Amino acid sequence: MSQVKIYLVGGSNLFRHGLRSYLDSDTFVIEGELDSYADFEQTIQDSGTPDLVLYARPHSAEDPAAAVRSINEALPDTHILVMAESLVAEEFSACLGAGVSGYLLSDISKDALLHSMQLILLGEKVFATELAKLWMNGGLERRATPVRKLEHNLTGRESEILGCLLEGDSNKLIARRLEITESTVKIHMKSLLRKINVQNRTQAAIWAMESGFAGNGMTVNG
Repeated sequence: MSQVKIYLVGGSNLFRHGLRSYLDSDTFVIEGELDSYADFEQTIQDSGTPDLVLYARPHSAEDPAAAVRSINEALPDTHILVMAESLVAEEFSACLGAGVSGYLLSDISKDALLHSMQLILLGEKVFATELAKLWMNGGLERRATPVRKLEHNLTGRESEILGCLLEGDSNKLIARRLEITESTVKIHMKSLLRKINVQNRTQAAIWAMESGFAGNGMTVNG
């Protein structure tokens, strides 16, 4: 297996040092690091295209969404993971719109970070659980009209399952919460994914967040 090339951008020197200690391994290699994304495009011309850019939100006024947009324009095939010290709902929404692959909080454990990065490299979108919960509670701006449910003709049970996905529930937990069997959950899940045209549960949760589905009268038990 070839090594995954990573660029560290933003954050403090101390934070990037900690990330290097996490990531330098047989699997990951740190190709370089920058204090700001401003010189990123010129820098990577000399070092080659990375597989993933890990962008740590700086203490300065630098806009993470602008950074994601700029890096995406320069490297459309490179995954971008934003790490923030605290949850900023508007910032997350903006980063999602700019095409970010992941948005995590910096207090994440080493194992969780490495697992999240592997998912991102497989094409998944990964975000902090707190973000889904905040969305469910109405704390994130919804950018779509409340017609998604009708457009996709989701059943009440499919809507409930979509809500559970936003909470990060496993099939086993969904079955327990909705008082149905796991095999029934899988049947509803397959239909749900087909109707909203996504490939997996992570993409379904992202679809729900982007569409504002959580505000469309969806009920979640528990």
